[in-house]
Amino acid sequence: MGTGTPAEVSQTRRRCSFDEAQALVGQWRASGEGKESWCRARGLKRSTLWSCLKRVAHAERVASSVPAAGFIAMEARAPSPEPAATAPSLVVEVAGGLRIIGLDVTRAVAVVQALRASMS
Repeated sequence: MGTGTPAEVSQTRRRCSFDEAQALVGQWRASGEGKESWCRARGLKRSTLWSCLKRVAHAERVASSVPAAGFIAMEARAPSPEPAATAPSLVVEVAGGLRIIGLDVTRAVAVVQALRASMS
């Protein structure tokens, strides 16, 4: 049996939650210190802060590219009186049977980006 010395004690690694990562990054940013010295002063591995920074930066990029609350302003219109051959043909279909018909390209891109962000 071991004596419980640090070399013999098995430590399980745990990934911090997103809230913990966000708090850690916020504390580092507020400190104004360099990453390495901030980690050293708190006994953290640099890889811990780097991992948290990566997760938070990704979330910030996604949040800045998606409208608030994930909603896109859309306007309902009556069906086009144009014949079917000349009516807008852009259709977005997603799982669950949802179909969005007749979007202009700008709104279609926004819908697709919002859907992709909600899946990640």
